[in-house]
Amino acid sequence: EPDRLNKKFVRICKRCGIYEKGMHFHQIRHTFGSVSANSGIPIILVKNAMGHNDISTTSKYYIDVDQEAQKHAAQQYFQAIGLDKWQEVENGR
Repeated sequence: EPDRLNKKFVRICKRCGIYEKGMHFHQIRHTFGSVSANSGIPIILVKNAMGHNDISTTSKYYIDVDQEAQKHAAQQYFQAIGLDKWQEVENGR
């Protein structure tokens, strides 16, 4: 019963003083996916843990790529193609 679960979740958040308008239990699921992926856990393992049949569901709806993750990916790309001086590229030199 998702609605009943959400009502309990909201009650607990209010008791703990962390409730914000619009909070929903499903946000915990989203947070799990996002934190897991941004911590370097392979997306296929996140997909399995979340019980999705298709990896595109996991990446489309639950994975937020933060700025640090994007920067890290760019650094890896530049290293892979032989541009080891990432700071010079980043600073426009």
